[in-house]
Amino acid sequence: MTIQDKLEKKRKLDRERKRRKRRTDAVWLARERERRRRYGKFRPPRDLERMAKQRKKYSALNQEKEKARACVKIAIERGEIVPPSICQVCGKSPKPLRDGRRALRADYYAGYEKEHQLDIRWICIDCDGKQLRKKNILVED
Repeated sequence: MTIQDKLEKKRKLDRERKRRKRRTDAVWLARERERRRRYGKFRPPRDLERMAKQRKKYSALNQEKEKARACVKIAIERGEIVPPSICQVCGKSPKPLRDGRRALRADYYAGYEKEHQLDIRWICIDCDGKQLRKKNILVED
């Protein structure tokens, strides 16, 4: 066994010891829980590459939908559209989501074509799910 092999074996054992120690260290565990709550788990680069490929494929298949969503986002930022606080289908006021996203979704009931991009109604997640189940559409996102 060469010196480099011995050093590598020692480093590996040290990493394993530190890993085991962390699992029992209350301070480290609390800090790690808070970090994960705030930022989520770390994604290895392979997952990021796979996600980027999926996003590119989705984007190519749904260009009209992406343009319509971007148009609504810009209109909200400019103040042309103000999202209401209640669902326009059931009239309920949904609880805000934990991750900061809007609890109401923009429903493009007239389609995603350019002339109908701003023809939207704001619906809650429950009504959106009912609508999709009626149409027998499986949600991919």
